[in-house]
Amino acid sequence: MNSLKPNQAPDAHASLDERTGIFGPYADTSSPVVPDDDDPLSTLNPTVHADGTPQVLRVGEYEILGRLGHGGMGVVYKARHARLDRLVALKMIISGAHAGAADLARFHTESRVIARLHHPNIVQLYEAGEHQGLPYFCLEYVDGESLAKRLGGQPQPPRDAAQLIETLARAMAVAHEHDVVHRDLKPANILFTANSVPKIVDFGLAKRLEADSSITHTGSLMGTPSYMAPEQARGDNKAITPQTDVYALGAVLYECLTGRPPFIGKTPMKTAMKVLNDDPLPPFRLRPGLPRDLETICLKCLDKEPDRRYASASALAEDLHRFLAGESILARPAGAAKRLWRWSVRNPRVAALAATVLLLLLTVALGSTVAAISIRQEQRLAERNAEAARLAQAAAEANARTAEANAQTAEANAQVAEANAKLANEQAGLALETLSNLLTSVRQMKDTPGTQLLRQRFAREALEKLQRIAPGLDRTATTDLNKAEAHRFVGVIYLELGSVKEARPHFEKCREILTRLVPPGDGDPVARRNLTVAYHVLGDFYLLTGDTPAARQLYQEAHRHRQALFDADPTSEAAKIDLATSLVKLGNASAPEEAKPLYTHALKLRTELAEGRPTNAERRRDVWIVCNHLGDLCMRQKDPVAAQSWYQQGLKSAEQLLAIALRPGNKLCEAISHEKLGAACRLSGEAKAATQHFDRALEQLRPLARDDVDNLSVQAAFVLVLARSGQHDEASKRAVGLAKLAPTYANNLYNVGCCYALCAAAAGPGQPNQKDLRKIYTAAAVTSLSAALDLGFSNITLLRADPDLDAVREDPGFAALLKKAS
Repeated sequence: MNSLKPNQAPDAHASLDERTGIFGPYADTSSPVVPDDDDPLSTLNPTVHADGTPQVLRVGEYEILGRLGHGGMGVVYKARHARLDRLVALKMIISGAHAGAADLARFHTESRVIARLHHPNIVQLYEAGEHQGLPYFCLEYVDGESLAKRLGGQPQPPRDAAQLIETLARAMAVAHEHDVVHRDLKPANILFTANSVPKIVDFGLAKRLEADSSITHTGSLMGTPSYMAPEQARGDNKAITPQTDVYALGAVLYECLTGRPPFIGKTPMKTAMKVLNDDPLPPFRLRPGLPRDLETICLKCLDKEPDRRYASASALAEDLHRFLAGESILARPAGAAKRLWRWSVRNPRVAALAATVLLLLLTVALGSTVAAISIRQEQRLAERNAEAARLAQAAAEANARTAEANAQTAEANAQVAEANAKLANEQAGLALETLSNLLTSVRQMKDTPGTQLLRQRFAREALEKLQRIAPGLDRTATTDLNKAEAHRFVGVIYLELGSVKEARPHFEKCREILTRLVPPGDGDPVARRNLTVAYHVLGDFYLLTGDTPAARQLYQEAHRHRQALFDADPTSEAAKIDLATSLVKLGNASAPEEAKPLYTHALKLRTELAEGRPTNAERRRDVWIVCNHLGDLCMRQKDPVAAQSWYQQGLKSAEQLLAIALRPGNKLCEAISHEKLGAACRLSGEAKAATQHFDRALEQLRPLARDDVDNLSVQAAFVLVLARSGQHDEASKRAVGLAKLAPTYANNLYNVGCCYALCAAAAGPGQPNQKDLRKIYTAAAVTSLSAALDLGFSNITLLRADPDLDAVREDPGFAALLKKAS
């Protein structure tokens, strides 16, 4: 049973990291909208009154009242919802209808992130949509000033500052519970309502903490230097955690207490270097009389090492609450010895030089004392020796200062050289990351014929750009991860274009590079996980092209590594997600008797993950997927009763998905569960129950198909369920429309072929014109499948084993197809 066809998987997981873009906060005052060439509203014309006077611009039901502000790629307008008479902040992309795929991806990512968060101190998302090709989303309008304006460079009362940061920390704790890290918390991104309620805004840089999505590699510098944590200043995006936001909250608290951020340089780069190398000046030095407990809390947030900060935003909020309640806080100040040690770790050359000077001074002083005692009778000689010692000491100090200056100069030169090399590497890596973001965004768009054409066009353009990036990757010595990702990415693009033969060497090269990065003894967890991603990608390729033994061997090797990583830290959620994924993939390439325990183990892990995050739709969907795998396995073994049990569990997960979010993709999951149960009931002879489940599936799918006529996933699911339920007349008529909807998209034509094959099975004994219908349906199925192969359909494993095609397997035309595919 294969209900999820190539373009049907609802909310399919992206194979690349989800990354976000930069959108500035909106200001607290609006200005009239005068669209210029860069304004997204420049393509719109104001509506006109009967007397010829123009009305204001409108975006859908929103009347544009003025511009609130703009950032690097986004602009925010003050608007009024005409029907609800509600003021809102309407956010759009500056480039409007000319926005590229990267800008669109970042824009949609921000709206998805905000939609996940519901808290009185986080700006709320009302709606997302599109008007005349211009994407937008509608936010809660905050009518007060920003914290940056409220501060105005002046310190605030300590208790007021503590209460504000406690409130913000509790809001960010909710965001972290939803796997969202803001990455750009600063006074400008904290707005106040007219009633002085603080609201956190601008999640354009936010990062979702995902697992098993892509090869891990260093990203680009993102954030505002004065408030970014050291791991951000290093550009180490894989080290971003909720404690990154804890640092930013500490930086905001520091500015509230002192009137200035903890680090300020003449340029952003100099500020970032201070973040990396300097300790913040204790707040009491800038503002004597500050409560020492509050200073301790602030400096703990600003620790260079994430594991020495508060473990969570909630822990920070609780310590601030203790301070406000007059209770003992948990944080403890770092002593002078500890601060000296941390400084020496960050500055080993200068520390070693200082130690040498100190030892020299002690030696000279000791020598002078011994000499004075031993030649006391010769006072004049002693004085001359003492003077000589003082001169030696002065010379040593001067030499030490010169040596220190030389060391600092050498270190600065080394840093410049290292920065130049890193910049060259990051430029190529950033270009690759941008292309990856583009492909991810295209894949996540609604599955329509236009999207498929866009995917093909983008794939060709991306391939040309990658060929220009490749020389840049080869010129530097620290780009192995980027090279591996580039080869993996090229392979994915070739598959998008249906060029299976050209894809294989790139997947092989990706594995070869990542294998070299794993040290002897498998000691590096990050390198090992990257390698398992390469094994999975190559295994997926072999499974897709019908080489199941090769795929299984790769999946086994990936599972060995991931089991070891899980055993090393069984409490890690990411390790558990990775292990469950490797078990499912290994099951997909195994015989039924071997696959069942693999799927069962994966189900246990995924169920634990889902129960640990009951509002996380992705974790619940993972449970639904593996339940279907187990049910499909039983159907292949002709055990429909056992299959019903697994499908019932899958239906329960689908219903829980709908309870989390009433989305079309979740409705599609429930419909598929009912359709699978219908097939199992029919095989076990329960005709009445089968009809009930098929009717329930169609009840879900009909309105989805009616309301979204261009959505290939929904339309394909609808015609296939019609065919499986025996309604071959309506199914075959709708199959004609489905083929016309995307006649050049291989996966769509494969689904059409499956529909005709199911219609042939439904036109059985007792049906009018049975033989003629079966012959017509069989010929239509073979024709459609042949066209899919000609357009690049490459899933040979599915073509060989798909039970939906059983009714046409004996046809000579289908046998010729299999030979052609092989």
